[in-house]
Amino acid sequence: MNPVQSNLPPTIIETGDRQSSDSATTIQIIPAKKAARRRRMRPIQSLNDKIQKASERIEKERAEFNFRSIQAFVPVGSRVLDVGAWSCYLGQMLRDRLQCEVLSLDVVDANKTDMPFQVFDGKVLPVESGSFDVVLLLYVLHHAAEDHPLLEEAHRVLRDGGLVLVAEDSIDGLWNKILTIGFHLYLWLVTRMTCDGKFRTTPEWRQRFQAAGFTLHQTLPLGHHLRRVLWPNNVLFVLEKSSATIPRRSTS
Repeated sequence: MNPVQSNLPPTIIETGDRQSSDSATTIQIIPAKKAARRRRMRPIQSLNDKIQKASERIEKERAEFNFRSIQAFVPVGSRVLDVGAWSCYLGQMLRDRLQCEVLSLDVVDANKTDMPFQVFDGKVLPVESGSFDVVLLLYVLHHAAEDHPLLEEAHRVLRDGGLVLVAEDSIDGLWNKILTIGFHLYLWLVTRMTCDGKFRTTPEWRQRFQAAGFTLHQTLPLGHHLRRVLWPNNVLFVLEKSSATIPRRSTS
């Protein structure tokens, strides 16, 4: 065996049982360069662990924020379709707190719960027509290359008298546009998350909803996402398929 060419002494790791004098001891010799590389990687691994923990915390904060945003419009025990569910934490809250029957969908499987989940193609909702009381499209439409077919699908699967709840980042006014575009540029740089669709003003969204067969029942400002002042301002659109009575939520 050729000797390891290194100016550093090798690292020796002993493994085995030394309880008796005749116990076998295994000596593993790790080349000095490899050991040094492992030591250099420790801070990087530690940073990755911190990023993962922070990401997990933010995901749960987002689920809580979204739950508070929509809970007044989700009847107890209703059937809910959560489109773009990601980790499925929101669906879990709806099940546990409002006894809802929730099916979560997304284009990738990032489910971190025991919630029922299906991957779909981002266009056709894989459920029967008229089968859900509430359809959630929370921060989804600006990721869709074509949002109109997805809105039409939401209309198809919604029961008469049901609601579609759409949340989007606001670009009404210059400052909101700066916040939204800047935030999503940051997301792209950090996570490579893309926006294949378009951000739209409130009047533009209203036209899109009407074209898909919805009546815009209520527009509700939600404030900065997660209450962080440099994150986008959010808007909740409450859409109805028919003339059913819908509980109104106070904006005070």
